[in-house]
Amino acid sequence: MLAVEIIAARSRKVLLFAADSQVGNWLSWQELEFPGEGPGGKTITGQDLLRRAVFYKVGHHGSRNATLKWKGLEMMDDTNLVAMIPVDEKWAKAEMHWEHPAEKLLEQLCIKTGGRIMRTDEIPLGNKPPAKPDEANESEWNSFIRKLDWDRSTSDAGQSLWIQYTV
Repeated sequence: MLAVEIIAARSRKVLLFAADSQVGNWLSWQELEFPGEGPGGKTITGQDLLRRAVFYKVGHHGSRNATLKWKGLEMMDDTNLVAMIPVDEKWAKAEMHWEHPAEKLLEQLCIKTGGRIMRTDEIPLGNKPPAKPDEANESEWNSFIRKLDWDRSTSDAGQSLWIQYTV
């Protein structure tokens, strides 16, 4: 796991990249301490970093065991939390018989992020932004869309190739 703390931001935002982390990796964050790194020399803990995460690159294509719920996702308290899932659900399920992304994790992410989830297999086509999910607050969703950009052209396969979010 990698946490990038943006200290220039007023609220010291954290970008969290879980890669292929599993339970042990998440649990190890509960014990982390970085003495004298916070405002005024305050010790920063792994829990502090999780609580201030505003961007979460979801672990292992959204598999059920790569995002710990109680000592992971549930600790991400920032109301601006956005999630990114690098996944091709159709291929994962049809070809590999994997539940990527896991339905229960998607439900939890929708609640924690207010529906602000980017997926590499659901990049918008053309100029039309993603539809606002029912869970999303109107003003928070509009703020999310303003920070979102994507490939407005299409590849030879008829797919958009990239998506970008500005923190």
